[in-house]
Amino acid sequence: MMTNTSQGETRRLARKDVFSTGEAATLCQVSQQTIIRCFDKGKLKGFRVPGSRFRRIPREDLLRFMRENDIASDVLAPASVILLIATIDPRLRDIAQHAVAELGDGRVHVEHVDCPCRAGIYIASERPDLFILDAAMPGANAASICRHLKQHADLRQMRIIILAKPEQAREMVSLLKAGADRVMSKPVDEADLRRDIKAMLNV
Repeated sequence: MMTNTSQGETRRLARKDVFSTGEAATLCQVSQQTIIRCFDKGKLKGFRVPGSRFRRIPREDLLRFMRENDIASDVLAPASVILLIATIDPRLRDIAQHAVAELGDGRVHVEHVDCPCRAGIYIASERPDLFILDAAMPGANAASICRHLKQHADLRQMRIIILAKPEQAREMVSLLKAGADRVMSKPVDEADLRRDIKAMLNV
């Protein structure tokens, strides 16, 4: 049987278009050897990576296999997209929520935390797609947080927007080098934030 996998990891896998046998096993909640046997017997369609023994299963083939074998396939339904904002400023929280609502994409879910520690706990568990950090929040060393997050291979795809006071925004180059995708000067323009959220979440 599969090992315990967090909802965040399952959600990350579910957004992929092609799966390894291990990833398919996680989503089907069976052993990797079961997936390999089904692949080799032709019960699970896919392809081998040229020049290697690695097997790959396209999304539609995995979905078909799950349905044919009465394996719950709702895990492959369009996954929610998570935006996490860390701030103690209710205005910034409301701006982010309103910006997402204006996108009109029901898949985007906004979570809010009020300290860097809670942000770290949430990110480790749920792996949000976009992290918006208010650099003015107590204890928020934006550059250090970015570097720490980007050290983890499974978090490198997460996009990061830093909301900074004008004097902090002058450190834009160092924040971008540390791993931020965008540094926005406060007060934040809602239209600009909505544009960046849409671009970074590809919604």
